[in-house]
Amino acid sequence: MLSVTQDISPQVKEVETVLPDCLASVHLLSKGLGHSAIPSASHAVKAAKEFREILDKTSNIFPKATSVHLFYSGPLALATLLGLQINPNVHPPIVSYEYGRAQVPHYQEVVRIGVESKPPLSESLSPEFIKDPFRNTPLMSYFSHMIKEKPLSGKRILILLHFLRDLIPFVQAMLKLGLDPSKSYFYYKKYPYPQRDAINHWLLGQGCNVRPVAEMDADLEILERQKDVSEKVLIIEDGGHIYPCILEKYPELLKRVHGCVEQTTRGRRNIEEALRKYKTKHRTMPKIPILNVADAKLKEDFEPPHVADAVVRNIRNFLGDVDFRGKSVAVLGYGTIGEKLAEKLKQEGMRVTVFDPDSHKTLKVSQVGLELSNSSIDAVRDKFLVIGTSGDCSIGRNEILELSHYTHLASTSSEQYEFAISELESLSGGRSTEFAPEGKVVGTVYRLRAGEKEVVLLANGYPINFWGLNSMPDQASDLIMTLLLLSLVDVAIGGSKKSGIDTNRVNEIAEEYEVAKLYLGHHQR
Repeated sequence: MLSVTQDISPQVKEVETVLPDCLASVHLLSKGLGHSAIPSASHAVKAAKEFREILDKTSNIFPKATSVHLFYSGPLALATLLGLQINPNVHPPIVSYEYGRAQVPHYQEVVRIGVESKPPLSESLSPEFIKDPFRNTPLMSYFSHMIKEKPLSGKRILILLHFLRDLIPFVQAMLKLGLDPSKSYFYYKKYPYPQRDAINHWLLGQGCNVRPVAEMDADLEILERQKDVSEKVLIIEDGGHIYPCILEKYPELLKRVHGCVEQTTRGRRNIEEALRKYKTKHRTMPKIPILNVADAKLKEDFEPPHVADAVVRNIRNFLGDVDFRGKSVAVLGYGTIGEKLAEKLKQEGMRVTVFDPDSHKTLKVSQVGLELSNSSIDAVRDKFLVIGTSGDCSIGRNEILELSHYTHLASTSSEQYEFAISELESLSGGRSTEFAPEGKVVGTVYRLRAGEKEVVLLANGYPINFWGLNSMPDQASDLIMTLLLLSLVDVAIGGSKKSGIDTNRVNEIAEEYEVAKLYLGHHQR
């Protein structure tokens, strides 16, 4: 354990029970915790030397050790220096962990150093795709060539999007529009994206900076101290992580932010909450446009059926030969995704119950032949499957206690918001096993002490439509990614004159560029 900015020993204790038998434990604790704990280069070199000495001693004392598990909390620059001390020819393989506030446990494995490498890029992404990534995304290709200026040139761009296949044509389009790879930062979430390593490898090959989202704060801290105040910073993200962090911690960097693009409802909510806190503290609001793609009409009309298809497809893949017909399912949340998902599940022959606290959303539930529940507790009783689509915590302790034996839980929302995983852990007393019906781990089974019943958390509470599969076919994502691209271009050129969250501007962009018409022209020939 290396604690520089904060003492991480309490969080590390969470994972000790799942680690192999430990031969020894070493904790390097900085004398003064905090971002100023390593005040100079000489201090960093000294810390790196101590780290190397410990690795050397470990190799000598435990020559048959199979791995060293590394937990770290500190600045990115020091982490880079520490990494240079690792010698795969001398030291055991290093298993590195990253911190995630919403993860359970908070520290989870992210990379192994000194073990057999992953398959080469050509085995994960076909050479044909790498050669022509626009083959199935012609709309992105069209606009990247149609816009002759280089609106992204000279901008520093912070990007947090899903590491799926469609990210590669998106980045290719950004490059054509002037993206400087050395000034771009790509952050990835801890989802089991099917080709994350290959996409990571490709981005690094373009000269981009690629990090797990846990390292974002360290990058922002470095950017906060930069002298070039004239440099414009753009943000495009999924989930509302980057902009709220800047609002809270980095006032100098905030002055350079020229605009933000957010593509999810959860992200929009996070930004709204961050703006409320900022206004309370500073008695003013930043004059920065935030283009809200999440609630844009084109996205709301087009995307939900594809997400619903991906959710049902993955649940079927997870559960194998289970016949859905006649089985009961609760859909918690009846927004655009919940509505299409309930419709899809009904088509699959399931008995669908819906709950949403917003009466306006549920007015038409009974009109389409679905059962409407008056509470989430009533909705989850006696269900084979419960799917959370609310974007908030839809299942807490009270709902968990009402679940039937072997109820399956699935989420469509970002991160692990939908289910109170800490309550599942507490109610099971730590009694959990991997859920692997066909030999592949696709979730966790919690054995609750109350009633000795088991509950299956599919995809460990992460959005099930991203678990090991691309969420949508390339042709479908072409439309949404194009809308994100054009929104990013708009904030780059200062097209939006409104400060704060702006959905209307995204609708205007879609109309001005005739996105829907051109999409049909490219994909429905």
